[in-house]
Amino acid sequence: MDIQITVNLTCQKCGNAYNRTISLPPDCAPPSPDSLKSCVVCSGEAPVPVPWTEKEEVKRKRTAERLKDWRDKNKVWARIDKMLRRAGVEVTKAAAVQFTEKWIAKVEAIGDTCSFCVCPCDPETFQFWRDPAGDPLDPRSYWPVCAGCAGRKRAEVRWKKAA
Repeated sequence: MDIQITVNLTCQKCGNAYNRTISLPPDCAPPSPDSLKSCVVCSGEAPVPVPWTEKEEVKRKRTAERLKDWRDKNKVWARIDKMLRRAGVEVTKAAAVQFTEKWIAKVEAIGDTCSFCVCPCDPETFQFWRDPAGDPLDPRSYWPVCAGCAGRKRAEVRWKKAA
């Protein structure tokens, strides 16, 4: 059964005296009067605490814009980076440079066609298909493919897992 305590307080903002009745569990100490500094009217006027400042919001927006600009300027690398992260690889700069060199050599050797069918692919828009059994850091495990072949290959992998 809760204990009710009535406390006489004075608002530190407007100076009005007010009474506050507090319901407490039996083994709980009452709050100090310092924690109850303002009346209901002054408490309603208090600004809501914001978890971040405008400076942090501006910084977050600038970072997002900078990353978007970088992704727009480096489309191929941004796609390779995303592909490696999805494969669970933590990308270091040295590994990234080595992977990119091997990947570009492979794409140039294949040309601008899909690896599985003969349809032409734009090097900036083709998709990547990774052999599930292959090493994520080995470019030989990845194949540039058109959207149709990428969908079929992903479906094959899902069907094999389901069987």
